[in-house]
Amino acid sequence: NPIQKDTTHNNLSKIWLYDNLLIGTFQNTTKDNFEDYYKELSNKLEELSNRESKYSYLFKTYSSLGRVLEIKTNLGSKIREIYEMKLPIEQKKEAIDSIINKLYELKHRLITFIKDFRYQWYLENKFFGYEVQSIRQNGLLGTINDTIEILTDYSNGRISTIDALEERLLPFSYFTNYELESLSYNLWKDISSPSKF
Repeated sequence: NPIQKDTTHNNLSKIWLYDNLLIGTFQNTTKDNFEDYYKELSNKLEELSNRESKYSYLFKTYSSLGRVLEIKTNLGSKIREIYEMKLPIEQKKEAIDSIINKLYELKHRLITFIKDFRYQWYLENKFFGYEVQSIRQNGLLGTINDTIEILTDYSNGRISTIDALEERLLPFSYFTNYELESLSYNLWKDISSPSKF
């Protein structure tokens, strides 16, 4: 995880992986840019995965996760920032189309991560329990596809507003002493959507 002190822990990687791109519960935690952190980490892990070792598959899985987070961590904030620009759609179109291209790359990287994770799961476990991971990971893939479709419709003028981006994000306030360094929240259903499951 990118932000950690000696005596604290967090699970920001899980939070940022599953946080919804349009209505993210934790979107306000990605003020800083973490692309470089995850890119550097993924490169190191990929290098380790290419070494001859009985653990190389672990490094491959974590490298592909890092490649996903390299794009996804700040993407929801960027989408919102572009949408909230007080400009006509024609002037935002290039920036939105650039985001759509990043979403396609994110989708490609997520599919790679899902394959690597599945390989790791079946190597270490029986089938049981993987269905939960499949629901989570393929649900994320579905929300990426939805986001691509919504932003494409907006960019092409088929819709004039995006309802989810019209709403003001509320700060996550589960903890009274909010510090990113110690943000550890593990309920997937709350991370992936502020709506009720």
